[in-house]
Amino acid sequence: MSIKLFIPVIVFCLSSAVQAAEVCAGKDVPVGTICDGGTIFAGALDGVRYMTTPGNCSDSPNPVCDGRVDTLVKIWGASGVIAGTKNEIDGRPNTQTLVTKFRDTAAARYCDGMNFGGYSDWYLPAEFEMLLLKQGQRAIGSFNSDISWYWTSTETIWPQNTEYEKPTARVVGMGYTGGTNLYKKDAFAVRCVRRF
Repeated sequence: MSIKLFIPVIVFCLSSAVQAAEVCAGKDVPVGTICDGGTIFAGALDGVRYMTTPGNCSDSPNPVCDGRVDTLVKIWGASGVIAGTKNEIDGRPNTQTLVTKFRDTAAARYCDGMNFGGYSDWYLPAEFEMLLLKQGQRAIGSFNSDISWYWTSTETIWPQNTEYEKPTARVVGMGYTGGTNLYKKDAFAVRCVRRF
C-alpha cells in the first residue's frame, strides 16, 4: 500500500523537472524564468542563450544559493601583469586563460570550479555577457546595488601616460549606468554564467 502512494510522488517530481527543462528550452522564455536545477534564464546575446545562478551563492564548489542579495566578493587576481583576456563577448576563453595561467584568480576559479544545478560548465562572464545580466537584473533578481560592482573576465589596459598605467579588468555596476576599469587586486561581487 505504501508503494502505491510513493509512486505518484516520484512521477510528479520527474514530470515537474521535465517541464522546467522544457520551459527554458523554448524560444520565448522570459528573462528570470527558473530553469532546471534552480538556474535562472538570463537572456540571449547574439543568438546565444545564458543561464545564471540565483543570488547569494555560498563560497563552495557546490554552492547553496538562497536567492537573497549577493554578498560574496572575490579578487580578480593576476595583478600587475597582462593576462591577455580581452574577449568582451565570450568569457569562456578568458576564464580558461585565468585558471590555467594564474594561481590567484579567485573570481574566475570560483566560477570555473562551480557545480550548480547539475551543470559544471560555469564561467566568469565577459563584459557584454555581464551587461546582459545587468539589462535583466530586475527579472533575474538578487544583484547587490550596494556592492555595486561585478567582475567580468575582460581585462583592459588603461591608456599610456596616465597615472593608471596598469592592467585592470572591466566591472559592471548594477547600481550605475554601465561599467568601468578597476584594479584587479580589489574584491568585488561575482555572478557566474553558462551557455546553453
